[in-house]
Amino acid sequence: MTNLLQRADPELITSTLLRDAMQWFGVQNARYRKTVVRKFLELTLPQFSSIVSSMDEVVGQSGFVAGVNWMLPHLQMTVTGHGIDNVPRTGPVLIASNHPGGADFLVIFSQVPRDDVRLVAAVEQLDLLPNIVKHIVYTSRTRGKKSEKGATTKRLIQELSQDHVVLIYPRGIMEPDPRWSAGGRVNLQEWSNSFARFAEKVPDLTIVPTLVAGATSRRALDQRWLSAYHSERARQRVATFIQVLLGMSRPTGWEVNPHVWFGEPVRVAEYGLEEIRPKVLSEVNHLFNYARSPDWPLRPRTVGWTKK
Repeated sequence: MTNLLQRADPELITSTLLRDAMQWFGVQNARYRKTVVRKFLELTLPQFSSIVSSMDEVVGQSGFVAGVNWMLPHLQMTVTGHGIDNVPRTGPVLIASNHPGGADFLVIFSQVPRDDVRLVAAVEQLDLLPNIVKHIVYTSRTRGKKSEKGATTKRLIQELSQDHVVLIYPRGIMEPDPRWSAGGRVNLQEWSNSFARFAEKVPDLTIVPTLVAGATSRRALDQRWLSAYHSERARQRVATFIQVLLGMSRPTGWEVNPHVWFGEPVRVAEYGLEEIRPKVLSEVNHLFNYARSPDWPLRPRTVGWTKK
């Protein structure tokens, strides 16, 4: 029997995102900004939903990585990868990356030469994408998803035990984009110690320390009206939404050129459990040396980067 390709519904995506986006933009209690943001979303979300639905279809037909690389031109995004040979072509791989937000997972997976990938996410709206969602492992923080304590870790261990590639964000929340903003190394110290649990259960695991920079464009971050947000995390989150939506709806002017560095792989069989986290953090800390832009001063504000 031939499997019929499941298709996403662009209109349902638009209506769902329009319902939820006020909270993402942080304007649910600001009358004027709420009106402006809603008008902006009503103009841009239909095209976004159509393009994302098409990406989901490509994923269903040709695989996740093919869908990612189909998507990048629609975001006016050109990715530069470094150290791709550090990602094993076979076996269980845990990619441990910083999380500057937005399309950082696209940046990473566009360079990974494997299609057996899984992404940890808390965005329940991914259920609207029937082919992409097959690659998603929801966290326990996802609204509308009931899970017992430790369920996410158990699921990830299962995926790794099947020799898949899993991308995790050990900080768990958005971090400053190290190409533009200070505070990246501060957040690095807050990365979880889940590595030891994975290493204990998957002894042939390879962890690849990873750093993404420039996933959010400087143009988006420099929008003057973002000064209404006091937290740098909120500014970067909203800038990312604007960049994605305008990158899809305007033919030029929102180009972004992110970089991703895959660091020296950590083969857990070669280390004691207590040595793994320091080794991963040390390698990511080293990658920060390559990440900042030589053409722009770092945004020095760290308000909002050290608290959830």
